[in-house]
Amino acid sequence: MKHRGNAFGILRQGRTRLNDFRLPFRAGPLDPQTDSGRMVDIVIGNYTLSSLLFWMDQYRKFDYEISKTAQNNSALAGYLRTDCGKDDICAGTIFPALKERFPNGMVVIKSHTSSYPKVVITEGKARVFVETKIDAYVQQTERTRRFLQCNMAAEVKYDEPKFQDYVFKSKLRIDKFKLTDVTSSVDGIDANSLEFLVNALIELVLNDEMAEKMKGIAFPIIFDFDQQSVDVSFEKDRLRISVDYCYGTKCQVKTEESRDGNVDYYDQVTG
Repeated sequence: MKHRGNAFGILRQGRTRLNDFRLPFRAGPLDPQTDSGRMVDIVIGNYTLSSLLFWMDQYRKFDYEISKTAQNNSALAGYLRTDCGKDDICAGTIFPALKERFPNGMVVIKSHTSSYPKVVITEGKARVFVETKIDAYVQQTERTRRFLQCNMAAEVKYDEPKFQDYVFKSKLRIDKFKLTDVTSSVDGIDANSLEFLVNALIELVLNDEMAEKMKGIAFPIIFDFDQQSVDVSFEKDRLRISVDYCYGTKCQVKTEESRDGNVDYYDQVTG
């Protein structure tokens, strides 16, 4: 991943070389209106973040497969079975018609984005809107058959933004979603009944995987000083990182500045 100007792009060796940094929309003006009072202000527009997510999407970083083999999670594998014990919860107990039609099967869910992710930054928060198409299959001994198609619009939040050692990090978390255009060959599966299943998958799998998407954005080192304090804030159409740095003995808190000037203060008794 390389950064050039106000956009990110991906360069890859080999026959496929993606070096076009243009996005399907223009960058807005980026003119900080206020001074934070810190030593350094780093201002990042939503265009820059959008370009990062755009290229991640080009490399299918937002496509998912949920299956027994894709995730090393025994609890999840149990949920994906079409047959399970009377006291257990699995796809077959949630949707009894699925068990009747596909006995002794394993559910496989695949999703791929239908549009590039869109970043919206407002006062106090940043969100990413992702549109995906979902296909669900049942794997049996000798065949795999699709039983469900639908669209999902998800709202993803930036959580816990941090800046340390010139690296910006934040976790992505699915906050809301909506299912539409549900088509199923199994009775009892519709948008309302699917909502429970999708919520469970978000908690079990998707939020953990989504949190790992943003491993960090590294910036050029401006000062080879120690970071003393930082404020990370979301403003309209931009992310602002305001930092104070210090060097050498300036990083140490002077004890004489933190002492109480009146040494007898705590010995005085009034009454």
